[in-house]
Amino acid sequence: MILLYNLLGLILLGYVSINVYIWNNRRKVKHFPSIPCEKGLLWFRGCIFEIIRRKKVFKEAGNAVPLNFLEIMIDISKENQWDHFVAPLFFINLLFVQDLGSVSQVLPDRINFNKTPAVNRLFSKIGNARIFGQYGLLNDPGTELWAAKRRTMDPAFHRNFLRTIMHQMNQVTENLIRNLEVVCANGEVFDITTNYNRTALEAISVCGFDWSMDMIEKHGDEIIKTTDYLFGILQLAFEEQRSIGLPWCRREEKAELSRRLNPMRNLVRDHLQTRIDEMNSGNAQEQNILSYIIRANQVSDDLTIENIVDEYLTFLVAGMETTSITLAMATFYMSVYPEVLDRAKEEVERVLGDRETIEFDDLSELKYLEQIVRETLRLKPPARSTGRIVVKNNVFFGDQHIPKDTILMIPTMAIQVDPRYWEDPLTFNPDRFDPSVKRQNYTFMPFMLGPRNCVGKNFAMLEMKVVLAKVIQKFDLVNPNPEVKDLVMLGKITARPLDGVKLMLKQWD
Repeated sequence: MILLYNLLGLILLGYVSINVYIWNNRRKVKHFPSIPCEKGLLWFRGCIFEIIRRKKVFKEAGNAVPLNFLEIMIDISKENQWDHFVAPLFFINLLFVQDLGSVSQVLPDRINFNKTPAVNRLFSKIGNARIFGQYGLLNDPGTELWAAKRRTMDPAFHRNFLRTIMHQMNQVTENLIRNLEVVCANGEVFDITTNYNRTALEAISVCGFDWSMDMIEKHGDEIIKTTDYLFGILQLAFEEQRSIGLPWCRREEKAELSRRLNPMRNLVRDHLQTRIDEMNSGNAQEQNILSYIIRANQVSDDLTIENIVDEYLTFLVAGMETTSITLAMATFYMSVYPEVLDRAKEEVERVLGDRETIEFDDLSELKYLEQIVRETLRLKPPARSTGRIVVKNNVFFGDQHIPKDTILMIPTMAIQVDPRYWEDPLTFNPDRFDPSVKRQNYTFMPFMLGPRNCVGKNFAMLEMKVVLAKVIQKFDLVNPNPEVKDLVMLGKITARPLDGVKLMLKQWD
């Protein structure tokens, strides 16, 4: 009996201690508005019940796409006209930040604000499968090792250096056009995201990691299948982040991930080792993007070839998904708005004439095409938010103190359609990105801003302009459902069209 009393005493002490810790933690942010928390014995769960309630109401209203956490936060912000508010979640204070003053303070500052540890914990490894590793560009919280890698890698993605990949980029896009010509000849409605996925894979692998087209032909289909499965597991991990790390949770999915991912890592490792040996022996042909990525992963003895494999997976998963979604949505919008397509085609004809090969200097002349890409990224950004953790004690937004360890959520998708900054914000209008139009800083950031911006943003813009220019040079884009003017997006880690992007292609008369 004494043992039982002692056990009950320990449980009670633990419960009280946890509650005191949570109460003290929430007291530190009481100067901000807060989502209502639960009452009674389960008060420590914070606003979980309110999140669940809103999801249930949304589902019962007959909506096909479930409401996710970010969308709930944005709805609460709109309903209450809050630019800052706290979402208490168990031990965590999550501070929603939408005003431009605070955003412009957070994103450039990697001294006071780091990437959230959850990103590193979730995406470095799942089960026994290594994914992005501990020191990957995407998920390193902001160590000096990350900074050294980034400084070494940045020159490879400078605009002037990217002119060296134009031959490969044209080659990759020609493969796409050949495949689309077959679809066009059949006159069928098809989902163009599948074709763009393949193109994005080829662009990253051939232009970025020096793969041969023969390697792509041999292994490309399996890599795409593995990448799709990996992305699904990453989304699952994101949704179930409190339990995914437990050994007994999702055992079958983790085992399948290892089975699929390990052969792919072996393939990439063998290819990289060959290139490293060539560089070390002085037989490397020339400087390319891969040579910079290799050097970036030699800045410390803590890094091995596995870290370079991590970077390939990072570029592949992040780049393939986001680029293919943007290409597909830009193509869709041009099919919906014929006047936009006609204007883009006129520009391509003026710049290229009868040439099918695009030169690097042509890209700067494709101004309207870039406006189409930017407007697509504004309305349908694949990455819809970013997070930071406060790592110092003396951080303030104006006169409001932000306690250390507070998690910040910045909803870039909401800022990019905020009527305070954009006129008629939900309308597709590429002219809002005409160079003569001024806009406020930090209102457009699909690649993020500051030192943690996307290292491959120039690569992605180059790829998308080359691909779209060649597509509209060859094909008229037909929306098979003229009444459909926009597409429903399924938002998880990234936002992708719920049912793909269905189109028809016709040869120009």
